[in-house]
Amino acid sequence: MAWVRVDDQFSENPKHAAVGPVGWGVWLAGLAYCNRNLTDGFIPRSVAHTFADFKMVDAEGWIWTIARTSGSGGADLDGEWIAGRLVEAGIWHESDGGYMVHDYLEFQPSREAVTAKRAKTAERVGRYRGRRNAVTNAPVTPPVTINSAPKDGAPAGNAAKSDRSTGVDVTLAPNPNPNKGKEPLRGSKRTQRRVKRLTPKQRAKLVTDFTPVFGSASNVEDRIESALDHKASTNYTDMNRYVRGWLRRDAERVPGGMSQRAEIERYPEPLWEDFERIIQGGYDEAQARADFDREHEKWTAAHGG
Repeated sequence: MAWVRVDDQFSENPKHAAVGPVGWGVWLAGLAYCNRNLTDGFIPRSVAHTFADFKMVDAEGWIWTIARTSGSGGADLDGEWIAGRLVEAGIWHESDGGYMVHDYLEFQPSREAVTAKRAKTAERVGRYRGRRNAVTNAPVTPPVTINSAPKDGAPAGNAAKSDRSTGVDVTLAPNPNPNKGKEPLRGSKRTQRRVKRLTPKQRAKLVTDFTPVFGSASNVEDRIESALDHKASTNYTDMNRYVRGWLRRDAERVPGGMSQRAEIERYPEPLWEDFERIIQGGYDEAQARADFDREHEKWTAAHGG
């Protein structure tokens, strides 16, 4: 076990109040020893007496220890004396060869319970690894070479087609790279979607929008590269949206960047391609051109153009 159970009110218990902070330290060290070694509360005498062996050497070479005093008399504390106080208080009990922690099994797990739990965990982990290895080490279907001669008059390249026409089931080798030339897939099997990469036009628009915030196009380019290199970007399928969000967060850290960011979000630069799409949907082209010019004037005014 990696921990012990301790009541957060233990110091208010009359038994513990009788032994004081030094006794508490030895008691806690004893609990940790029992839990770590699964002794069900037994502490060997030779081990118990080491819990209070404290000596500190300072920078000047003086040796410091913990001591007990009464009037003009006193002596250094040792493990045997503190163990005796724990026994007197009823926190520990004398036992053959050592001490037993009072009511240990009432609050701490027994050796039998811990070993049973560990065995169940090992069994569960073993089953999981067995299933995983069964999938990882499964045999790969070998490629099938079709040696049948083509039918009369058919070119040699149609040999596989000719064989399939006979009704014989043929298992072909799997395609080693079925997504070659396509955008990569991300997400679970149930939610996989194509990744939308950051296009040059989108990148240029980001640079135009955020240059007033960061002072130069090169500063914006550096931040775009940082966003694309960040590991969090692997969780996104729309790179344009992810990078824009990254730049917006960076703008909050720039003096005056928040006001600039507000202008960017209030008046995003209109793109003609957006208006072309609504024209394709049946919108009047002349009206779309007028709307685009009006929106572009707003954007230019907002950006000091």
